[in-house]
Amino acid sequence: MTTIAATGYQFQLFMRTAGGAVNWRLLSGNNREAGRGAVAFSDVEQCRAAIEDLRVHEAELVGRVRRTDDNRWTWQLLHDDRIVAVASKAADRMIRAESALQIFRASLAEASIRPSIVLTESRRWRTVGR
Repeated sequence: MTTIAATGYQFQLFMRTAGGAVNWRLLSGNNREAGRGAVAFSDVEQCRAAIEDLRVHEAELVGRVRRTDDNRWTWQLLHDDRIVAVASKAADRMIRAESALQIFRASLAEASIRPSIVLTESRRWRTVGR
C-alpha cells in the first residue's frame, strides 16, 4: 500500500446559524473540503470530542465506497455501524472515491483543529468565536 503524506490538514468547526448545531469538516492545506462529520452536535465541546473519538478509534473505522443514485461514487466511514464521516462531494470514478477516503484517513491523526467556529449564511463564511 502506498503511504500518503497529508500535510496542512485542519478541522474546521461550523454552524449554519448562531447558537445552532455544530458540525466539522476536514480541510486540506489549500482549504478544499476532504470530508465532513455525518452528524451535528449540540455544542462545540461535543463536536471536538467527536473528532478526538475518530482519532482514537481510527483503526476500528470501516470505510465504505458506494455508488450514488446519479451513478457517481462516494465514501462513508463507519464506527460500530454508525456513519461518522462522509465525503464532501461525489466522484466520477470509484478509484477517485477510494483515493479520497484514503487521503481523509491518512490526515486524521495529524490534522489540527482550528480554534474558531465559522457561521454559514447564504454560502458565506464568518468567524463567530473561539
